[in-house]
Amino acid sequence: MPYLMEKPEAKDCRRIVNVMEEQGYIITMKEAWDIWSAYSMDMDAGWIGITETDENLFKTVVHACENLKGFRMNFDYLS
Repeated sequence: MPYLMEKPEAKDCRRIVNVMEEQGYIITMKEAWDIWSAYSMDMDAGWIGITETDENLFKTVVHACENLKGFRMNFDYLS
């Protein structure tokens, strides 16, 4: 994980983690990286910078998880 923290994309991953937590889901930085990296690749991009609203980012992450093989929205849910 130290490698991820050195990358500029770490800021985007932190935002994904925060947005998911605000919606009641706990994910790790690694999970955020894996989700957004796969989403970016699906869009034929190296890394898509996040410019969306928090609401749209949450929807995009959920949608991306639904489309990833073997990846489910089975994150810990805050009750």
